[in-house]
Amino acid sequence: MFRHILLPTDGSQLSSEAVNAGIEVAKTHGATVTIYHALEAFPVWFHAGSRQITPDLLQRLEAEQQEVGERLAGEAQRLAEQAGVQVTSKVDRPNSSAEGIVEAAKELGCDLICMASHGRAGIQRVLLGSVTQKVLVNSEIPVLVYRGPQG
Repeated sequence: MFRHILLPTDGSQLSSEAVNAGIEVAKTHGATVTIYHALEAFPVWFHAGSRQITPDLLQRLEAEQQEVGERLAGEAQRLAEQAGVQVTSKVDRPNSSAEGIVEAAKELGCDLICMASHGRAGIQRVLLGSVTQKVLVNSEIPVLVYRGPQG
């Protein structure tokens, strides 16, 4: 039924569990997977007495963030390889994580997105938003939401 599954990861425990669940879905359907990590935009604050932001500092911060993203995607990619699932990975810097996930799925021709939901509620959800909710609203393909063990 599914041929190509996008597995977004943010490096959290729940996200790793969702990747493992997505790998199992891929094995069941004989699908390939793409591990996806969106690099977050980091805020740059300017105020009296703040550290001077130079182009070199910004470049170094971006390079460090890229390394972390590639490491996280690589760890998830190794899990898929160990399970015998054909896998690639993609790390990019979208305007937002949700937008990046939806665009990557479209660009790569995925027919399923399998991702975690951290289950935030109340004011935390209002303040932080929900990447999963935004993906659900904007995706043109099915989204399998992994909530983890409830207990």
